[in-house]
Amino acid sequence: NGLNPGQLAQVAAGSPQGSNYEGHNYPDVVMNLRVDQAWGSAQVMGALHDVGGTYYGTTTANTVEGNGHPSDKIGFALGAGIKLMAPMIGPADYFQIEGDYTQGASRYANMTLGVFNYVYYSGNSVAYGLTTDAVYGNPTGSTSGDLQLTTSWAVNAGYTHNWNAAWKSTLWGSYLAQSYNSAANNLLCTGSETASLAGCNNDWSIYGAGLRTQWAVSSTFQIGLEVVYSHLESADAPVGITQ
Repeated sequence: NGLNPGQLAQVAAGSPQGSNYEGHNYPDVVMNLRVDQAWGSAQVMGALHDVGGTYYGTTTANTVEGNGHPSDKIGFALGAGIKLMAPMIGPADYFQIEGDYTQGASRYANMTLGVFNYVYYSGNSVAYGLTTDAVYGNPTGSTSGDLQLTTSWAVNAGYTHNWNAAWKSTLWGSYLAQSYNSAANNLLCTGSETASLAGCNNDWSIYGAGLRTQWAVSSTFQIGLEVVYSHLESADAPVGITQ
């Protein structure tokens, strides 16, 4: 949907029914203010994103217009970043950091594919996290049918050191958190906005760090090796899926 579609989860009986975005209404509105100087660069940016769901019903009934659908909402993303040159450490060295905050536009903080974006296994244990722009369910006495926008925020930072004209290394770290309001969490847990379920919490976060070294074989070809560590603070389901 637009330039940067996310995933929209319609739920039934507490189970997400996949991505349920409607067709295109208008492209995302994206803007930024940027300055570039000898010391580096800085930027603030934002985006407006149309969030619209398909017709109410299960996956097989989403083409029935008589079911109706939730009213569209406007999601947004805000961000700021800075790049600082560090010639006192090494020629062309630089440090950069960016922070992003979104509601209903999660992929501006975390560009991934699918609804179940993160699943980690460790022996018999599994950790998971749902990346969505919004959650909604069929309107009933306990469910409004409105889109419940998802909130996410992220911080990414890295330092690049140039050993010489051909070799460079980058040390980086990142943190991402996604949270659901009580109505959205209840929908994912029980299929109702008002009915909660003990031990069910769909908030999750992930952090990681990495070290990448690259060799510029030519001006258009590089070979690199990267070592990465990541940790997923899992969402929790009442069936025993825990971190």
